[in-house]
Amino acid sequence: MSSPYYSDYGQGPNYLSSKVNFGWIGESFEIYKQAWLSWLYLCLIPVGAYVCLMVLMLVAGLTRSTMPRSGVGAPGSSAGVGIIILMVALELAVYLSIFIVVVCAGEFALRQVKGEYVEPRDIFRGMKHFWPYVLFGILSYICHLVGFIALCVGTYVVAGLLIPASAMVSNGMSAVDAIGKSFDGMKKDWLNATLFYLVFNLLLAAGIMCTCGLGSFVLLPMYFIVSALAYRDMIGIPLPDGTGMLRSSVRPVAWPPYTDAGSPQQPGVWPPPPTSGQPPPTQYGQYVQPPFRQRASPQFGNTPDQPDAPSPSEP
Repeated sequence: MSSPYYSDYGQGPNYLSSKVNFGWIGESFEIYKQAWLSWLYLCLIPVGAYVCLMVLMLVAGLTRSTMPRSGVGAPGSSAGVGIIILMVALELAVYLSIFIVVVCAGEFALRQVKGEYVEPRDIFRGMKHFWPYVLFGILSYICHLVGFIALCVGTYVVAGLLIPASAMVSNGMSAVDAIGKSFDGMKKDWLNATLFYLVFNLLLAAGIMCTCGLGSFVLLPMYFIVSALAYRDMIGIPLPDGTGMLRSSVRPVAWPPYTDAGSPQQPGVWPPPPTSGQPPPTQYGQYVQPPFRQRASPQFGNTPDQPDAPSPSEP
């Protein structure tokens, strides 16, 4: 069971962005690095299914080549039919594993953007959204098809407007509501959303081709993290208690709770909201590292760096 880094998640004021932020690309990479091993395990699931399929095909080919025509490996024999059925089943399992990765990656990315620990044992927690994702995939395909029919490049506009939709489904929203709210949140900057989708996908394609496919283990997780960042900044992630407050769009993620030494933990966000008298970062969406503070309380096996030294007046 994972635990959140932040106990004060979402306590900041409701200020969101009305512009698409190209800084999501850099921020998504920073977030990915914090749990890269867990992402690697997740992305290796379809690879393992594909390797099993290739091994079975190789074994089946060798068996058929060494057996006589009427032998066990012959196409008309029961063993041959069984191998074919098994190969078809494994091929379907490869496609299913890819879809499972998509479903679980949405949950993984959303939890990281919320500021939670993610671990390899949490990989399949997103399976609770399997059927909503099935419906979302069907509806989004229809939307892309309508965009293509209406105006050939309209499919890219639709894709840009749907950037945060997958993260919204991972947050428990129905597919219909996710698509509707995604359109409402992104249409105010639809042109930059379309440009962002084109630029980001060109970077994905170039990175994957230049690394002979190995870049997909980094770039594809970034795709889902960007969706969660767009949900955070353009629409707002509701608080777990249902108060409807929205999370600050400039707050970094995955930092432990902190306080000034000797003082109790104060709820809020980092950087401080504009109302606190301290200005936010100069660049919107900039990934800002907070100054070092003492942890609020020991957790996850951590203890303070050193005990407080007694004052000279104490015996």
